[in-house]
Amino acid sequence: MKKIVIGLAVLVVLIAGVAFFLLSNLDTLVKTAIVDVGAKLTGTKVTVSSVHIGLSEGAGKITDLEIANPDGFSANPAIKLGGISVSLDRAGVTGNPIVIKELVISAPAVRYELGDKGSNLDRLKQHMASPQASEGAAKSQGNARKLVIDKLTITKGEVVLAVPGLPAANATLGDIVLTNVGSGQGGVDEAQLGEQVLNALLQSAIHSASNLPGVLGQAQDQLKSLLPFAK
Repeated sequence: MKKIVIGLAVLVVLIAGVAFFLLSNLDTLVKTAIVDVGAKLTGTKVTVSSVHIGLSEGAGKITDLEIANPDGFSANPAIKLGGISVSLDRAGVTGNPIVIKELVISAPAVRYELGDKGSNLDRLKQHMASPQASEGAAKSQGNARKLVIDKLTITKGEVVLAVPGLPAANATLGDIVLTNVGSGQGGVDEAQLGEQVLNALLQSAIHSASNLPGVLGQAQDQLKSLLPFAK
């Protein structure tokens, strides 16, 4: 009996130690997941400046998430999200799906580069729609839990249109609000959420860029031809 008690005590200590490690390293784990899944989803480099998840406060913050341009385009990031704030339902953090009350993406900047072989955003979209993107993201996530987001807001964004031979032009992105994301399908995983966010952001960017004054001819035709891709 004594050996059994000692064995149980050791097991409890090990479980407590693992739990403490996961909680104390939660920021690092989330950051690693974003970078890894994001790279598989977009086919390009994804970086994050910092991540802070406070389970006790029911809140989180991610700063300066950048998605690099595909090969063949400028060294500027294709997409930069200035800040992401998360309001968690603390009672739903341990469940499956995890319930997020509100997710706000502030000051996103989208750079739209047009060239002879299409655009940088078109290249990103093509990779996101490919089998290797979904398969790679799924492998990176393993048995990740699902997410339900009551309200997702993208606000105060801008798009920069870069066309060869023309000066760069800026346009403001209209605010985007998505509600009940994943609620009707038992939740979404990180890759599915990322795809929904990027689709909404890219669609808004294309609409804004296509309506810029002076965007005419071939450039405008390329932009308008991409409008249906992000449904």
